[in-house]
Amino acid sequence: MPEQKSMNIIAKGALILLIGAIIGKLLSFFYRIILSRLGEQTYGEISLALALLSILSVIAILGLDTGIVKYISVFNKEQNKSGIKGTILFSAKTILMLSTAFGILLFLLSDWITQTFYPNSPSLSIILKVFAIALPFEGLKAVWTNTLKALQKIEYDMYARVVGEIIVRILLTVLFIYWGLGIIGASIAYTISIIFSSVLLFIFVEKKAFSLRDKNIQALYNNKELLFYSLPLVFNSITIIIINAADSLILGYFKDAATVGIYNVAVPTAKLILIFPTALLGLYLPMIAAVKDNKEEFEKVYYTTTKWVFFITVLSLAWLILYGRELITIFFTENYSTAYYSMIILAIGYVINSCVYTSRDILLLFNKTKIIFIATVFSCILNIILNIMLIPSMGMIGAALATAISLTILSLILFIYTKKETKMNPLRKRVFFAGLLISIAAFLTWNITNLIKPDTKLLIISSIILLTILSLALIYISGILEKEDKDMARTIINKIKTTIQWKTSKES
Repeated sequence: MPEQKSMNIIAKGALILLIGAIIGKLLSFFYRIILSRLGEQTYGEISLALALLSILSVIAILGLDTGIVKYISVFNKEQNKSGIKGTILFSAKTILMLSTAFGILLFLLSDWITQTFYPNSPSLSIILKVFAIALPFEGLKAVWTNTLKALQKIEYDMYARVVGEIIVRILLTVLFIYWGLGIIGASIAYTISIIFSSVLLFIFVEKKAFSLRDKNIQALYNNKELLFYSLPLVFNSITIIIINAADSLILGYFKDAATVGIYNVAVPTAKLILIFPTALLGLYLPMIAAVKDNKEEFEKVYYTTTKWVFFITVLSLAWLILYGRELITIFFTENYSTAYYSMIILAIGYVINSCVYTSRDILLLFNKTKIIFIATVFSCILNIILNIMLIPSMGMIGAALATAISLTILSLILFIYTKKETKMNPLRKRVFFAGLLISIAAFLTWNITNLIKPDTKLLIISSIILLTILSLALIYISGILEKEDKDMARTIINKIKTTIQWKTSKES
């Protein structure tokens, strides 16, 4: 019974992650669409500010977000409320102090940063000043979010991020732009949404997870141990965030904010292909962990999940190659159509990288964090060097190539090391044959839509449906689907049913 209860909780958390990931990614994409309507220059300036904010936020957190999850989970299992309280309070105080200091520095240095590195982006200074106010709340948000995760209250994190942050951000941005506040209004809307989300997360922690105001619980601090565990992790987090932000920052330095704005249409559009694979991997880690000691089952889950990720991402890539330009034109207007080629290059890099998500998680499962760290640092340095080399002559294409190449190298290192560690290769002939069948389906879809020539908006919807149906039909007819695929589908369905039953029984 305890084991079944644990699996119910895992299934519940995995499904919530899946739903939250899909809704959150789609709403974030919609938010980018709204910002892009302010114009390429303005959108580029906001994108530069967001990149800087993300780097400072990660540094200020000091890796304590991961430390919170580990130590609170352990203390919760031991029913050590004093340890939980001490971990939360120490993390909150430390992160608040650092993020406030970084916020003050960002506010004071905003003019210097703009004039020194981005002189063609005059509005960047005021955006940074507004975002500086959000920095302490962004830090605290990490504390509350990971506390909820550790205490297995992950649904409240989703409520706060999707409802309390993204939706509020979208509504306020639309309202402030309508009132004519423009770029300042959009910046204020973003900051308010971060503050609102942070406060809402704290309320959820206090009311639904753990009361920090309970005077009967004395805080037990393990500051040194928590810091020693967390500090090495901050370097890994920094390298990852730099890989994601370096292209925009270096592009803005060598070119201008308008180019950054166009490029930041390519990035979120290309990342659309990662929505479902990322959500699927939320279910993968609990499943692979559950069969860690059963080699046959372990290999089956590893191979089947990788195959599904490959199917979905290659299918999405084929569609983006054929209809990505129309997608950009419809949602972001014709002004951003030059983002198409950068989007395709980035999408190829994301497809390759997504196919080794499963390998990376296996390395984490076997505590091979050192190789992940080394590979990520190498990829980060390579990314920066390539950006500096390629952007001056190639602009957006150079930035996209730098990111795609560094992600590919990172993927190859992790894949090769996982293969060496497990003696397993999930990328078999069947997987690549499926890629060929999807290419044939894409060719047929392209010819059919060209023959019918539907309205552009109808083309977007009809081509997705047609390409999916043709791909699935060819894959089914070819006999590529195996027993493992049916077992995987059945496992996911059972997890969903278990989650629904868990929720129903909890409410009753």
